[in-house]
Amino acid sequence: IPEYVTSIGDSAFCECIKAKTIKLHDGIKSIGIFAFASCASLTEISLPKGLTKISESMFATCFSLKKINIPESVKIIEREAFSSCEALEEIVIVDGVESIETYTFSNCKNLKTIVIPETVTRISGYAFLNCKSLEKVVFKGSRTQWNSIEIAPQENESLINANIVCAIEDKPITLSVPKVTSKNIANGIEVTWNAVANAE
Repeated sequence: IPEYVTSIGDSAFCECIKAKTIKLHDGIKSIGIFAFASCASLTEISLPKGLTKISESMFATCFSLKKINIPESVKIIEREAFSSCEALEEIVIVDGVESIETYTFSNCKNLKTIVIPETVTRISGYAFLNCKSLEKVVFKGSRTQWNSIEIAPQENESLINANIVCAIEDKPITLSVPKVTSKNIANGIEVTWNAVANAE
């Protein structure tokens, strides 16, 4: 792709069934919907560093896609972006992405590991439909943050039942009881309570 090209239009390379690897230069700032959809032989693609959005169905039905590095500049991943990428085994969602939309990873039958940033607050229904091989979810936040994510129950059992590994440990709750001294006047007995750390 020539250096003067700064955007790739909708369905630009859709159904280019012979393309196996694609490298996009960093001058490309936007890529349209279905841009690489149904590139059945595509195994690897290098995305431009300044890209801010993975558009709808950009890689849908790229059955052979095994490797893709999402640039740190990406903040939005639209619906069905990686739907039916059957060869994809691992993917890292970068910091800043706030939601995983419907059907984003649907029918990624060999997806085993996914890394989700702590910025994600919502996972839509059917996002992980038929992800039957999903074993491990690495969440870059705490267990409390993970539990606060709005996860739609529709066909997301593969995600919900996977092994969730949180990168940040929740801080233990510390109950501090102030030191109190009191005297039983009747019996002349002095009783002292000391501060308690990590009380349960």
